[in-house]
Amino acid sequence: MAGLFNRNFLKNRLVVDFFRSLTTLRNNSLKNVIDSNKEWANSSELRKKNFFPKLAATQKPKIFWVGCADSRVPPEMISQLGFGQLFVHRNIANQFRRNDNSCESALEYAVHYLKVEHVIICGHTRCGGIEHAFNASLLPHLKDWVKPIQDVYRMHEDKFKSVSRKQEFDRILVELNVREQVRKVIETDTVKAAWAVNQPLAIHGWVYHLESGILEDLKITIDETTTVFIIDVGPTMWQKVEDTGASALDLALKAVLIMLESKIFSGRKTDMTSVVAVGTDDLETRILAYPRLLCILLMYSQFLILSDTDNDFAGDDIKYEHITVISGIEQPMLSLLQTVSNELPRGSVPGDCYSAIEVAKDLITKHCKHLKYIKKIYLFTDGESEIDTRESDALVHEIRRDGIEMKIVGVGFDDPDTGFKEQNKSKTKAANETFLRRFAEDCGGDVFTMNYFLNQLELPQVKAIRYVNLYKGKTLVMGDAENYPDSSLSIPIEVYSRTAIARPKTAGKWSVLSEAASIDPEIKTHGVHVSRTYTISSKKEKKQADEDNRIEVPVEDLEKAYTFGRTIVPLISYDQELLHLATTASMDILGFIKAEDFRREYVLSTVLVILPQKNDLDASLRISALIQGLYIKNAYGLVRYVSKANADPRVGIIVPYIKPPRECLYFAKLPFKEEYRTCIFPSLSNIKDKTGKIIEQHKKLPTKEMLDKMGEYIAGMDLMEAAVDEEGNPKEHLKVKETFNPVLYRIAKATSHRALHPNEPLVPFNERFLYQTKILPSLEEKNRKIVGELSELLQIKKVPPKAKRRRVEISRKGVGEIDVEDILGSKDEDEDLDNVVTKKSASSWSFDEDVDVREIGVVDPVSDFKKMTEYRKEDLVTTAVEQMCGIIKKLIMPPDDGKADNEKAFQCLEALREVAKTQNESQSFNEFLRELYNESLKEQSKIKDFWEMIISSEITLISSDEAPDSNISKYEADQTKFITRLAGGDPFLGCYALAVTIFSLGIFRDYLYKKALENQPQHPGLQNDYVRGAAIVLFLAGNVFVLSSMYALGVTGTYLGDYFGILMNERVTSFPFNVLENPMYYGSTMVFAATALWFACPAGLVLTAWAFFCYIVALRFEGPFTTMIYERRDAASAKAEKEKEN
Repeated sequence: MAGLFNRNFLKNRLVVDFFRSLTTLRNNSLKNVIDSNKEWANSSELRKKNFFPKLAATQKPKIFWVGCADSRVPPEMISQLGFGQLFVHRNIANQFRRNDNSCESALEYAVHYLKVEHVIICGHTRCGGIEHAFNASLLPHLKDWVKPIQDVYRMHEDKFKSVSRKQEFDRILVELNVREQVRKVIETDTVKAAWAVNQPLAIHGWVYHLESGILEDLKITIDETTTVFIIDVGPTMWQKVEDTGASALDLALKAVLIMLESKIFSGRKTDMTSVVAVGTDDLETRILAYPRLLCILLMYSQFLILSDTDNDFAGDDIKYEHITVISGIEQPMLSLLQTVSNELPRGSVPGDCYSAIEVAKDLITKHCKHLKYIKKIYLFTDGESEIDTRESDALVHEIRRDGIEMKIVGVGFDDPDTGFKEQNKSKTKAANETFLRRFAEDCGGDVFTMNYFLNQLELPQVKAIRYVNLYKGKTLVMGDAENYPDSSLSIPIEVYSRTAIARPKTAGKWSVLSEAASIDPEIKTHGVHVSRTYTISSKKEKKQADEDNRIEVPVEDLEKAYTFGRTIVPLISYDQELLHLATTASMDILGFIKAEDFRREYVLSTVLVILPQKNDLDASLRISALIQGLYIKNAYGLVRYVSKANADPRVGIIVPYIKPPRECLYFAKLPFKEEYRTCIFPSLSNIKDKTGKIIEQHKKLPTKEMLDKMGEYIAGMDLMEAAVDEEGNPKEHLKVKETFNPVLYRIAKATSHRALHPNEPLVPFNERFLYQTKILPSLEEKNRKIVGELSELLQIKKVPPKAKRRRVEISRKGVGEIDVEDILGSKDEDEDLDNVVTKKSASSWSFDEDVDVREIGVVDPVSDFKKMTEYRKEDLVTTAVEQMCGIIKKLIMPPDDGKADNEKAFQCLEALREVAKTQNESQSFNEFLRELYNESLKEQSKIKDFWEMIISSEITLISSDEAPDSNISKYEADQTKFITRLAGGDPFLGCYALAVTIFSLGIFRDYLYKKALENQPQHPGLQNDYVRGAAIVLFLAGNVFVLSSMYALGVTGTYLGDYFGILMNERVTSFPFNVLENPMYYGSTMVFAATALWFACPAGLVLTAWAFFCYIVALRFEGPFTTMIYERRDAASAKAEKEKEN
């Protein structure tokens, strides 16, 4: 973008003349504008440059500018771009209206005809459309135009809650409005179509600041990272074992798994990955399972889609063979980790890594389009396979253009940094390594050796903090700005997180039941669910009351009470609100202290960074002056900080930070006086006797020899030069930036290993982290003598360990069980109303014990079902599924006097589907769902409402994409959902609507076919009575076959009723099916041929042959599919009959 702007444009005579014309307009009447224009157009400078003929010849702008119609923001002036470089659309408040034809047509013309490469939505501060968006007195057209701006405000209303200044309110709304217009442009068909064909097109959001004349790029990006891992699985990668004892593929998988683990643990939905394997066996091409509908609908324009492929490059050049996309671009899950670890194919033929890079680039381009994603490609290879390097310059250009980071990790590659060179390389590997290094360098990428890459991966990565403004639209105030604004200082600021504590992933609570484990060793750990219940009991019965006599009280009926000494003070919610301090978000400077007087241990929180508000020059100058003043005076500032409205105020410290050209303020929270506890200990160096006299010799006082020895020991343990680097030079041991928390690393690795290998022991702890938990052997040896001398001098002895005391639960009366009358301070005459409030804790915890449940009840069927399916001693899944089906039928089809419980039945159906999908019971679920469907079609069916719930919730058959044991494709599971839903959930109505559509298209098709034959040349050899007689016979026979088959099948049987689940009672074997197996297809072909013969048109015979070929292909799939449908129906019917007999 920067290259498009002429930074010397303001020096150009054109701008001078432009400003001169503005002056003319201000100083003279409107009639002088024409004269000024003539003077400008006839200027000698423009004539010499032949400016206007060149400008009139064509326009080739690179930018489509959507801006505001405000007279103060002319796009050519504020962008410093000349004539013919901008294609502009302007309106009030720079809106892109999807229902405004002028906006859509301008975008279409700019993108499709002018081929612009950038679309810029540019708003500006002090925008009249924004300022008056909520003005109720606007005229009707204006009020309608600014209504979308009001919608933007409502969508982001929470961002305006703490904004008090109108100017700040408008500034935020201007930015949000630009972002919303960018979103609308991205969603247009015009932009999507351009990206679909890889047309270079980027969408930007800018704001022009009228106060400073500066354009701000909002840098509207898709906050998403897309990474494609290319793994070479060719024979040389896994057949050859490296010096480490592992194959090159093992090392590559180790690296990929480490990176995938970090992405999975982060849990970021915006971190997407894909895995591509190169060197696999030949790709397979799969045919669409059900092309019959496509055959019928697409025959009318003589096009037929027969197959699809698993790989977009399957039909391309042969160089894309042996490349398999293991997973598309999606959020990495545990299943991908397991696939890469255990199921990655080992190829028997070499693959082209360069072609795999092209595939990866194409995956990223199609997913990311031209939006500002973070895009990365990693290639892991040994470089032993042949590489086709043709057109590498074009690929380099595309990778650079799309901003893709290229990383190549080579096994057995040279390391220029250390001077290491791999010996005995093959010529192919040497040539490929040279090419890959040059290719990576041209792409702006890097090449790593596998050893170096793994060493870097095994180091814990410090996670970057996402910069989110925590204090947007607020000010840092010194003085009383409200009452004395002239003598106070207010600085608009923004606050961001600078550091954050890294924490391990939280785990669920588990308990070891020792008693159950002693009885049954298989019972080990169980999930713990903590629940609390509050109960009351009569005071009279308190002594003898047990749990069964207590009355449970809802928590919302309780009020809080606090202990004050031995007194209980109740505090109702109303009183709490009165006592709560009402605050507003603020940051006020209370005073200043000397830096040397501040104690580091006062800091209670992570660090925030304070910056001036963006694009506010005045704020930048003010905060810079404050920073410089604090720095020069070596002082810190004390501030009162309230993060948001009604939050508790805190006290904090602001510290200046200057590192040219950067400067800012650091902020950290401090304790209040009440939070700082001073603990007093007896002096270690000043001991007095009972009379107050100072004792100079005492067993607790160290002697001079002891102090000298300890000083010598401390000096000997100095870590600054304790370690040794690779070249033998001393270096610092345990540098802060190189020392990490081993707990985080250990938990992450243990979790990942347990997920991939549940039955194997955990891997040993990484030596890199054990190293930092042990004393350096060199230090230990160096200080061995002084440690022995200190031990003897200080008489250090090992203290025997204390015997562990047995922990015993002691029940005591406290605030957990107190009389209500004691709390309220009153006595009621009716002591039956005096109650005791207690809280159950440990006694009310419920453990997921392995309960022996063998029958599902109607009270809590979902819980019983889960217990049966999770039973460890015996496989009860199939039994549980069968019982759950019966329970659902009982709930939705109760006896005549009963009421259906559809809600509970629907919960049961959801639980049933989830278990069936994961426990190889998908066929049982699919049969049960079909049974419910057939029941819903009956006239007096009781489950019509329940079936409507299923349709509205989009519960479908379990497809083979969800469960490997299912023989239902995704297409079949969802095949009628759309049309049936359009028909209000009635499959018959949907089938009839489709029949009318197909029949109408058939009439139109026949009309087009006849007109086409009339316009085609006739052949003399076909113009005789014999041919016409044959045409009549074929026409009559064909129509007999078509019409009779339609009569025998009916409307639903003819027009895809089986796809809607509408099956016939039995196969039709009467005429014409006893003459021809497929009379409709053959009869239709006969009619086509008869028409062609009647018109003596050879072209008609060619079209007839094409139609017959399409029918033959369709029959290859329709026959097995129809047979499968009826076999399933028959099997389900037989099963139902058997259940009925039982």
